[in-house]
Amino acid sequence: NAPCLSDGICDDREDTDAECSDGVDNDGDTRQDCAVYSCNRNADVTVCNAEVTDALCSDGIDNDDNGYTDCEDFGCHDIISVTICCI
Repeated sequence: NAPCLSDGICDDREDTDAECSDGVDNDGDTRQDCAVYSCNRNADVTVCNAEVTDALCSDGIDNDDNGYTDCEDFGCHDIISVTICCI
């Protein structure tokens, strides 16, 4: 179930550092934390070490340990927040 605020508004996405590192499937999609797209491809989430910013996509490090570095990483050319990599 989605966590709901006292005003009845529910947020069914995992998209904060707290939600992306709590070991809980907050959005009910059977994946948790950094396995969730809204965690691992979100420039505002820093706990997943995903390559989703210009700085992380140009540091020479495979930040998300997927075997690809910087612009070779699909995250660097598939994320709108990254402007330095072209497909």
